[in-house]
Amino acid sequence: MTHGPSRIIRPALAVAVMLAHATATSAGGFASQVSIEGCESLDEDNLQRLVDLEINSGRNVESDGATVVVIAVECGEHGVRIIIADPLTRKRSERVLPDMVPNEVDPDRVVALAASQLLRVSWLELVMPVLPETLAPPPADEAQPRRALISVEAGARVRALGNALFAGRAGLGAGGGDDIGWNPRGMLAFEYGSASREIGLASVYSFWAGLGLIYGFALTAALSFEVGVDLAAGLVLMSGESADETIITHDVRGFTGEIAGRLGPVFPIGEALRLALVLEGGYTLRSPIGRVEGDNEVTAGGPFVGLCLRLGFLIP
Repeated sequence: MTHGPSRIIRPALAVAVMLAHATATSAGGFASQVSIEGCESLDEDNLQRLVDLEINSGRNVESDGATVVVIAVECGEHGVRIIIADPLTRKRSERVLPDMVPNEVDPDRVVALAASQLLRVSWLELVMPVLPETLAPPPADEAQPRRALISVEAGARVRALGNALFAGRAGLGAGGGDDIGWNPRGMLAFEYGSASREIGLASVYSFWAGLGLIYGFALTAALSFEVGVDLAAGLVLMSGESADETIITHDVRGFTGEIAGRLGPVFPIGEALRLALVLEGGYTLRSPIGRVEGDNEVTAGGPFVGLCLRLGFLIP
């Protein structure tokens, strides 16, 4: 019994594809993490296999074998959107295939090719030759400038030392804006809290300035996560409002400091905006204390937890 050429060639091609994938992985190639949303015509496992093959085929960028490229594929009425979070360039890029037909002969391969092409364009800046000094641009125009992030945030904190003190907080921040990797940041903030007492109201005003360090990593191509730590110094002003005219209140002020840990998801909005939901907790050094005879003291010091919403604007 004889077999036609096609029956022999197809298994041979399948074996060759598997061997090529194994060779790329063993040689320290790139790996992908692919997710699919709303794409009935695509097979996630097959697409990830094809993407791995495409990004390792003829690559001229080296990997340590632990580099994972996160790719999200979203299908909608406007076409197929491909979003890539690249750990090498620390950038997020995307592409839309508006003319792709859902019943394409091999839609997995079409998307895999488009994703690999988008990634290779991102990698071009890593392999461009170094220009002679006479032709090189000035340092301010380097190919991979770090992006800056200017941000505003608002939220609330609950402090606890004796009694709970609820405080609203608003701040401004500036620092590195890369979605992946380490980013420094500076911040200025204002905080206001009040506590009711039987004989009146105690108010606490705080002004803060600090520095922090944040590390970001990709969860998916369209979502990242950050963890970080802040160190800040502050000026605390405390004032009282007495319900009894015969009781005289006095303002109290003093300097303090705090350390805080921060973590939370970061949602990109287009190319220039980043929305973050940040959970924070830490400890404030014992600040000036407002004492009321026969009642609990009021302070803005001690442990605290808080939640804030941060909107950042990327500046190239």
